[in-house]
Amino acid sequence: MRGVLIFILFSGLVSTVSAQDNYKPFKFGWRYGYGLNTGESLSGITFDLEPAVRINYYTVSFFRFESILASDSRENNTSRSMDAYSISLGGQYYLFERGRFRFYAGIGLGFYYPYYSEESRFQSGYNQTISSVELSSDRRNLFYPRIGFDFGHFNLLVDFNLIPSSEGIKRTSFYNNTTRISYSSYEDIEINNSYISFKLGFSLGGGSR
Repeated sequence: MRGVLIFILFSGLVSTVSAQDNYKPFKFGWRYGYGLNTGESLSGITFDLEPAVRINYYTVSFFRFESILASDSRENNTSRSMDAYSISLGGQYYLFERGRFRFYAGIGLGFYYPYYSEESRFQSGYNQTISSVELSSDRRNLFYPRIGFDFGHFNLLVDFNLIPSSEGIKRTSFYNNTTRISYSSYEDIEINNSYISFKLGFSLGGGSR
């Protein structure tokens, strides 16, 4: 019995080392996907570049550069857009594998640089109302947990990007075409930056699988 156990343990060790030999220390990934800002009802495309280093068979350290371009247009002539990017460092741990599928979870920390614009126009009789939003803050801290899986060199993952809101100023101008009287009002608002990104892509390097 002891000999059988030793043989099983030795066989498992050999297979693990052999599997690890299929993986190289460096890999580079890029992905496209869909980003959803639930707080502001904005959605659009995301793109990221992610060089990574394998610490061991189960652990990866990565650098992520991601951009999101989201927009929303409404029937009351309101248009909004968010064009932002982020840089971050993180790590992920492979929880288990099934054949060529390797499932993982991870976290990342970094900085987020938002650009948000909003403009709306409303005409009622001789009165015209124009509203616009300007952000009064730039860089924000970024934290995100992630889940996903690799299938060979292909990747599918979800990042939950948690970002503090940005403070902004909403300027509303009123104009009467008959009296030619105009005036403006200002309002402090907050813009929700947090978003979820669903991405699909592939990696170069990192081994034959």
